[in-house]
Amino acid sequence: MDAYRTVGRISGLWSDKGELNIATWDGFPAGEKFEGPLFVFIDKLAVPLFMASLRRRSASAVTILFDDIDTRARAAALVGLELFIMQATPQAAQQTARKARQKTRDGAERFDDLASLTELTGYCATLRQGPESETLEGEITDFFDNGANPLFEVTFRGTQIYIPATLEFIKSIDPKARHIVFSLPEGLLELYI
Repeated sequence: MDAYRTVGRISGLWSDKGELNIATWDGFPAGEKFEGPLFVFIDKLAVPLFMASLRRRSASAVTILFDDIDTRARAAALVGLELFIMQATPQAAQQTARKARQKTRDGAERFDDLASLTELTGYCATLRQGPESETLEGEITDFFDNGANPLFEVTFRGTQIYIPATLEFIKSIDPKARHIVFSLPEGLLELYI
């Protein structure tokens, strides 16, 4: 977590449309046009949240509506979590590059560098979250290499799901079929669908 800095806490619900009250701390992005994601940690996993709108309520409080968090139930799942911004460090970038050179669990494919992860754009993606949950099928529509926390964007029925590009979540890759299977931690998909 050296690559992240705490900038606030989600203190409660503001509306039934998914808006959340945020208690802000030093370092919270000052402008309403901040385009980078804020992050929450779920099961030690950094999950990006992109702001659809932000309203300043006081010097230390804002109301935010995040993309894809558009219901009271989805928003309620975030209440109490701390918000982070990424502060890329050389150590974090080196660690990400090292992980990108490891093999996947079944040795299906070896990544030589982060650039090869961009080649997965367009692959069919199977998303599995635990043995009992349903399997989702989508497509990798983008790859974001932001240094400390590279992300796959997977589109499922018009909704964008952001998955950390870490090899521990990649179960298998079939380059001939252009297909990748992700095994994700419990709770990640519920933020988006």
